[in-house]
Amino acid sequence: GGEAVRAFSQRTESSRMLGAPLTISLGTLSLRLDGALLNRLGVIACGSGPRQTRLLASEALHALVLVAIGRTTSHPNQHGKGANLEDSIYVRVWPYVCSLASHSDSIIRALFRELLLQCCRLFSNRDCREQNEKTRAARYLVDALFEALAGHQASKRAQAAEALAEFVNWTCKQMRPAEVREEMSGVATGKGFDALAHVLRRVAFDLTQRDATRRLGAALALGKLARHVRAHSLILSRFGLHLLR
Repeated sequence: GGEAVRAFSQRTESSRMLGAPLTISLGTLSLRLDGALLNRLGVIACGSGPRQTRLLASEALHALVLVAIGRTTSHPNQHGKGANLEDSIYVRVWPYVCSLASHSDSIIRALFRELLLQCCRLFSNRDCREQNEKTRAARYLVDALFEALAGHQASKRAQAAEALAEFVNWTCKQMRPAEVREEMSGVATGKGFDALAHVLRRVAFDLTQRDATRRLGAALALGKLARHVRAHSLILSRFGLHLLR
């Protein structure tokens, strides 16, 4: 992400767009990557067109995500807004990443599965407790994973459950015992995204829903992430009853 972002024009850094220079015979144009082009790449990559076209669209979308993450994480606390990208880029791109991480094509699946897991590790960082662009990207990622869990495609549900478990695992890894006590006591002073509490409460809530598919996805996620939280007695004491209702 950091290397990719440096390859793009710095003239767009002051705006909320994700742009890149496109040199043609008439001169250089500023190409916007986070608008209709993003959606078009996602549709082609997830579609049923020629395999080579889908692979090229997937590689382009993969590069776009890396650039966006590079801008977001390079200066996450700049004026509380990071690179100041439009929030909509993550709202739109995470569902494509979740879908492509369980794609039937082995090359596309391998490319985006690793990307998804890396993003779960990155956005589980403690920096996401602050109010900034990275916080919002983390929240949108978790929301996209829960939407994938509630879907009807079994492979997509399984991949979303694995990714959520990875998110919880790395959240727990990056919390010192004192921080765990602070978080679980409910006296934490951070005003950002309490990722661990959000995920566990959402799983507990979805387990009680009337929609059988949503309950199935939540049960699958619980089975994956339980092994990461059961070693933390404070976490279990706070959320155990919610998860067992």
